[in-house]
Amino acid sequence: MKKKAIKLIGTLLCTSILTIGCQNEVESNSNVANSGELIKKQLIEPIVNDNSEISPQSSLSEDSEDSSLSSDTVSSEKDFKTITDIASWEHPIKAYFENMGLTRVEFITKEYPVFHVDGFMDRTYTIDDYLSGKLEKMLKANGNWDFAIQTPEHQIRVVSKGNVLSAVYCDEQPLDLKRLRTEYDLIDEVFRARIIKKDDKTGFFYFRDSASNNKVPKSREELYLNYHLFYVKHSDSNEYEIEMPRSTDTVISRFYARIQDGEPVFYGDQSGMELTEDYNQVTSLFTSRFMIAQSKSTGGLYAFKNDQKQFIYDITSNKFLLSERMYVIQVTRTTDHQKYLIYYDADKNKFYMDGSPRVPIKENDIKLQLK
Repeated sequence: MKKKAIKLIGTLLCTSILTIGCQNEVESNSNVANSGELIKKQLIEPIVNDNSEISPQSSLSEDSEDSSLSSDTVSSEKDFKTITDIASWEHPIKAYFENMGLTRVEFITKEYPVFHVDGFMDRTYTIDDYLSGKLEKMLKANGNWDFAIQTPEHQIRVVSKGNVLSAVYCDEQPLDLKRLRTEYDLIDEVFRARIIKKDDKTGFFYFRDSASNNKVPKSREELYLNYHLFYVKHSDSNEYEIEMPRSTDTVISRFYARIQDGEPVFYGDQSGMELTEDYNQVTSLFTSRFMIAQSKSTGGLYAFKNDQKQFIYDITSNKFLLSERMYVIQVTRTTDHQKYLIYYDADKNKFYMDGSPRVPIKENDIKLQLK
């Protein structure tokens, strides 16, 4: 009887210990799971993504043939994996982190990597990487799956929808991608059409000169190797910088640009003084070809050549019509403030009257068309 009682007590103690052990294991696993879900929720919940058409093998997960992951480079946790042996890790996206100090790749989910880097990357750098197309190339290299970049100070998230880059966040603040792309493309197109030109023969860039009909300059010091446009800061209006390294030395010409009233404004330094040299050239070319300067007492106004009535006009040029690649010249008659528009194609070195179609102006009949 005594042996039975002792055996029964032992059985109860073992059962109790097993029960407590199981409960502790369940609670421990629950805590780990809850912790993992919290991390996932913090990083993944704001993302609305549709990658249903993308093959999982395009991702950086352990199932990817391109990821080249081994048991030595990936942690043994079930849900969260971290690549720490960056030197041995191979993947198409790795090349884009060459100068960023990539230290590890952490998987928040099977297809969502966070790239931890030591390098600096803030909002300005992120915008420039978007405008230059770098983020889109990185997304493609990542199989069009979302990813994040974690620096010591900032986090950048790149979001894909329908295999296309759809959103970029910097510290959870979304970038206005549509506005940035519109501004960047407009500045780029107008600067090339109005300020610089590329020599198809040499590939060098040079500054347009209406007085020389935009011909290629003979001096190598007036030729530039290439042309770079990038975003530099965000204030009341976005600002962009243009760099042009000269072909003969290390001199770099710098310009700045912003959008004002829907039109690009260019200036030579950050003082905000607008570049108007090309407008002044067009005005000078027009007045020298068709007009006679009046005395200083009239304020430097002009009259048309061979005009017997000698009406006085004010001449201004401060607008470039991108759609037609032409400058707009406003001719205002001082007696009644009647305004006329003249257009100038610098590449063809021709002036045109307002109207559709544009009619080329001859030197001896312009006054007859201003009625």
